Amino acid sequence: MYDYSRRSHSRRRTSIKDSVISSFRNTPTEAVLTTILGLSIGLGAGISYVNKHPVYHPLGFSEVSQVERQARDLGVDLEPFNDYLPSLNDFCMKNFETNNYAREEGGVYVRKFASELDIRMDETNTFKIHHYMLYELHDVLPAKAMNAKKAVEHFEKAAPLTRGAANHFDKAWNYHTWDHYHEECSTSTDSDGNTTETCWDVYDGTDHYFDYYPKWGRSAQKQLDVLLNLYQEMKYKENFIIANKTEAEGEYAADKTNVHAEGESRFSQAELLTISRRWLTESTLRVNEPQIRRNWGEMHGDLATWEKLLPRAKSYHTYTYSHWDSGPKEYQHCEKTEKRLDTTARMMEEILHGPNTTLARLPQMEKIAHDIISTVYLNEDHGKSAKRLIRDYVALNKQVYDANFKGGDASDINNWWWVLPFAFGGTLLGLGAGVLFDRWADRTDFWGRFIQGGRRRIY
Repeated sequence: MYDYSRRSHSRRRTSIKDSVISSFRNTPTEAVLTTILGLSIGLGAGISYVNKHPVYHPLGFSEVSQVERQARDLGVDLEPFNDYLPSLNDFCMKNFETNNYAREEGGVYVRKFASELDIRMDETNTFKIHHYMLYELHDVLPAKAMNAKKAVEHFEKAAPLTRGAANHFDKAWNYHTWDHYHEECSTSTDSDGNTTETCWDVYDGTDHYFDYYPKWGRSAQKQLDVLLNLYQEMKYKENFIIANKTEAEGEYAADKTNVHAEGESRFSQAELLTISRRWLTESTLRVNEPQIRRNWGEMHGDLATWEKLLPRAKSYHTYTYSHWDSGPKEYQHCEKTEKRLDTTARMMEEILHGPNTTLARLPQMEKIAHDIISTVYLNEDHGKSAKRLIRDYVALNKQVYDANFKGGDASDINNWWWVLPFAFGGTLLGLGAGVLFDRWADRTDFWGRFIQGGRRRIY
């Protein structure tokens, strides 16, 4: 007897199969699927490459023992930032070095990081690898940071006054615009006689309004006058002592982790000295202080010019065929002065932010360092809690470094951009394979033969 239910079920299965195969036959589905497959393979290959080829933090130790020895030979004490910055640089570099060793291929990152950190934090370790260990720097840096902060207390006092004067110059003017448009339309008729109207806006011009507020203009002049009477100049000068030679440990770290010129595998002595002096040349103090000094000198001229322009400053209106206008001379001068004052205040605040960040973050880092060591070694925890502690520790070290060494790039080691070319290459290969297969399938009627060969009559 014929089983109708079995035949019906078979037809449904065949119908679904035919629909799926038909989609492959009539659409470029193969290309889509192989593209997705190629992208997945490319991403996997890229991630694997990044993990096997870690990028190092470029290390540059300050040769702090050399700096201290030279100061003793000269019979002088190191000045505040000369005492603070080399030690802080080496503190950050030791933490970057810890991360470098932990990220090298082979071994468990969490355990390797904890092991390297333990070596540098172990106060009972009688074999000292470097002149100063991390635990020693934790002890001395807070006092050094406090002395550095006191040395630039004139920045701390002047910064809010400078920002206040900038705010008054900003409030002296308000620039706003009113754009004018008119509407134009056109009509078109298709072959069936249907008419369509299309309209658009056409720009005519702009009203520019420069509203002047005399109260704030006079106040800005007074604020700047008071500021420049309090501080005729704004600078910080130290006679920095820098290392005149490098030691083997620092040379090895620099050679291993910094990018060499093409075809070179070692740095020259001059290049090694340049690397060892990054603590000074890339410091926020050295980057910002010359600009602060120049700006302060130019602010005297800004005040004199504004005192001449002030009596004739008034609101101004003009109509132009541009969306923007530079405005009257009085407005332009206030804008320029406000920007100079704001930039100067920000640069002073950035210098202060360095020692302040050190004072705030070092106690947190010391606690987390001990937590990392105890979590990994005592509790044998290599999981999420240990990884989170390490991530927090590395992030805090980056904050300290970036705040004090604005011109440096040792904290930035992101090499995940390598994933992009792998993913792009995998996508192209997958797409190419899919297109070639799709054309071959069309030429050979692969899916048609597949459908015919796959059908069975079931009784």
